[in-house]
Amino acid sequence: MFTWVCPSCGKEWDIATAECPDCRGKTFEAAPAGQGRSGRLFWVLLAAGTGLGVAGLFYWARYQNHRLASAPEVATAASQSAATKDQPPLEPAPEPSSAPQQIEVAGIRPFYDSRNKPQVRALIVNHGETALENLTLTVTLRPLKSAPDSLPLAKFTAQIVSVKPGEWREVKAPLDTYATLAAMPNWRELRADVEAH
Repeated sequence: MFTWVCPSCGKEWDIATAECPDCRGKTFEAAPAGQGRSGRLFWVLLAAGTGLGVAGLFYWARYQNHRLASAPEVATAASQSAATKDQPPLEPAPEPSSAPQQIEVAGIRPFYDSRNKPQVRALIVNHGETALENLTLTVTLRPLKSAPDSLPLAKFTAQIVSVKPGEWREVKAPLDTYATLAAMPNWRELRADVEAH
């Protein structure tokens, strides 16, 4: 039940009553005109402002949570570093022009193994006229349209025993990555920069 405090005697009384029942008929020193009404108006406005403020904070917090939950996960350098504190930072790979032009890395498929470790499957294609024999390939994965010296998304090393001209071999290798595989672009949007050793 809502009550008012009588400005004359200080007792609480029901707001449905026009005047304080204890003070009805008693003579008091007249208060300045409008003092009782302005006091009530102050408390009403204060309560309304407090309610609006609390409601505004509630809806703002809901909006922020919804915005963060619906935003796509982007693997920035900061978020990638924070996500893999136990892994050493990956060094930028050499320019793609230093990689053998006859080698293509295609069909890149990152996945997690049974121990939840990142792995990758890929096809090594020999477009040259000579066989590839006993090679170690370092493959650096970047977004398709990124600059050659941009930070890599992931890196793996593949051992090639022999691939004849015009042939291909499937390789499987551990994948060193900055962030989760879900944060990486689709395989069609990845560029593989290759360095042969």
